[in-house]
Formats: sequence, C-alpha cells, structure tokens
Amino acid sequence: MDYASASMRHFMIEFRQQFQLEPDQYAYLGFDITYYFLYNLFLFDDHFFQCLESNPMRMLQTTYQFKR
Repeated sequence: MDYASASMRHFMIEFRQQFQLEPDQYAYLGFDITYYFLYNLFLFDDHFFQCLESNPMRMLQTTYQFKR
C-alpha cells in the first residue's frame, strides 16, 4: 500500500474521524471491494458484468482485474 498517496491519506483521515481508530486490513479491503463494484455499476449500468473484464482498477490495497 502506498501510504503517501492522496487517496490513502484521505481514506485514513476519514476512517479515523468516523470510527476513532486506525483502519485495519479489513477496512481497506471492504472499501476496495465496495468502491470497485459501485463505481463500475455507476459507469456501465446494465452492462456491468460484461465490462468488468475491460476495466482493471488499482485500489488502496489491491488490484482487481477480472477474466472470463
């Protein structure tokens, strides 16, 4: 994880303010999964499942790239 990135710093600040504790690996993983699928659902709407393969994303902790 790149703790120097702007998105990571923003996530950590927001998480600390909301929950008054440090984010653990499950906080990052939960954010990554939720953001990935909601973002792609927003972008592709009805064609969501057909477009996952063509839209790999680098998230806070992981990289998602689906293949058939």
